[in-house]
Amino acid sequence: MLTTERVAVLTRSSPGLEKTARQLVNYGIQSILLPLTQTVSVDDESQNSWIRNKPEIQGVCLTSVTAARLFKAWLHKHSALFPFLPACYCIGQTTWKTALDCGLVAYWRENIHTGYQLAEWLDKLTSPSKGIWLYPCARQTAGTLERECERRGIRLAKLVLYETVPRIPNKAELQEIARFHRPVWVFHSPSAVKVYINHVQPLLKQWQMEEIQAVAIGTTTADAIRKTGIQLAAIASEPNDESLVSAIGSVQDLNSS
Repeated sequence: MLTTERVAVLTRSSPGLEKTARQLVNYGIQSILLPLTQTVSVDDESQNSWIRNKPEIQGVCLTSVTAARLFKAWLHKHSALFPFLPACYCIGQTTWKTALDCGLVAYWRENIHTGYQLAEWLDKLTSPSKGIWLYPCARQTAGTLERECERRGIRLAKLVLYETVPRIPNKAELQEIARFHRPVWVFHSPSAVKVYINHVQPLLKQWQMEEIQAVAIGTTTADAIRKTGIQLAAIASEPNDESLVSAIGSVQDLNSS
């Protein structure tokens, strides 16, 4: 028998998953923690040699919380490469706050939420010498920042620090979710959407689960959801936890009315 409790399925990896769940309690929404991806650090020493031989590094582009944390660890390990902490320019308030908490010199503007917007900002900051901007990132990236920087003639150098790999849920986890009436699925990345389509949806269909409603953290993830045919119920107004929780709450309020 289906239960009509207000439920959100959180598919992001930790850390961050638990914080979202705690905030959803204020909306009377129960959370099911079901990470569909996991982060694996990449320690490739061969990447470091080019830094010693490149021209001036103007700054660092930070596009995620994971990148901020891992870049701080990388800097600590390779402190000899930098006589002082480089300035980091961030996408999103959460990334910026994480960078500051890590002890990095970090900057953010309220309108910087996408790779396109960050590239516009970097274009204004780039000096005539056109030095290198360092880009700590995952092995697989969305590519927006890279394309926009190339279009503007901004020299961007990737520093691969991690990769995102699928986490396939087991049958018992999915059977538990199938008990609920129209749970809201919350996606933080196109990678999680892909895992859902390939490994989760086929099993849920066996149990005749009602069509899901999806909430996206941002436009890139929303585009990935639209391409699958999943019902996109809401997009967070800004790519941060507070806006995401508000979007989830608004969808659940409509379901309850």
